Amino acid sequence: MDISLRELFDSAAKVFEPTYLHSSALSAVREYNAKSVEDREAWALICALYDFQKDVVKILLPMLRGFIAEVERRKLSIVDLAENLGEASTIAKEFTWAIGEKRPKIQRGWKHIGKHQALTCILDSVAQIMKEHGSINKLVKKL
Repeated sequence: MDISLRELFDSAAKVFEPTYLHSSALSAVREYNAKSVEDREAWALICALYDFQKDVVKILLPMLRGFIAEVERRKLSIVDLAENLGEASTIAKEFTWAIGEKRPKIQRGWKHIGKHQALTCILDSVAQIMKEHGSINKLVKKL
């Protein structure tokens, strides 16, 4: 039986929703208003790749949410950024996000491994996967 990535996330989310929504970097995938299945898959891959070595609740989720909010504010998608690395790099350097709720400390730019350069490389890889295989899901099925 062929189950879509979205259906898989939805079924898991129902079971683990209370914990999942507050403690997983993949919750940023669920919140993203993706323009296509391929776009959601690309964002899921990026979130999963970065889901380590940072406090998820205090740092990683606010950063991921801030980044995707800026992407959506500009009416772009992750696939759009993969196809325009210059714009992706600019957004990754300039978007703002906050650490803390009571007294938020404003941050600027991607603050994880390799900073914006690593994110740009990942987006370039996403573009290559899309070009060669059509989607991340199609590549995974081939493997």
